[in-house]
Amino acid sequence: MISYAAPEPLLFANYTYNNLNQISHFTFYGENFSMTYDNKKNPFYNLPYDLTSIIFGFDLAFPYTYQFPNNITTLVIDEKETTIEYAYNEENLPIRATSYLGQKKDQKIFFEITYTYEIRETEALRN
Repeated sequence: MISYAAPEPLLFANYTYNNLNQISHFTFYGENFSMTYDNKKNPFYNLPYDLTSIIFGFDLAFPYTYQFPNNITTLVIDEKETTIEYAYNEENLPIRATSYLGQKKDQKIFFEITYTYEIRETEALRN
């Protein structure tokens, strides 16, 4: 766990990691967040900067070097839950993410993301 000893209003971020070294809970400017993950591949994991934090609007909340090896399936913000359902391709990469306000059974869609993948052969790969 990384923490900073400061009065609550000045606390920027405090992180708790699960046994897989994934951020499972964090406090950001006094709000409490918790997350769960699937066991599939995050398509952004091998990029120099993991785009997951940008998609979920938390680009200022996570350490710059943190990468999400798996996809977030629930995000709870001060007891308000968002559930994310994924459809995967044969390589276990997401092709669609549907985010529901609350649990999926409530059917209140917050947003959807469609992923597409393009593989290009480069000169370096041909040699």
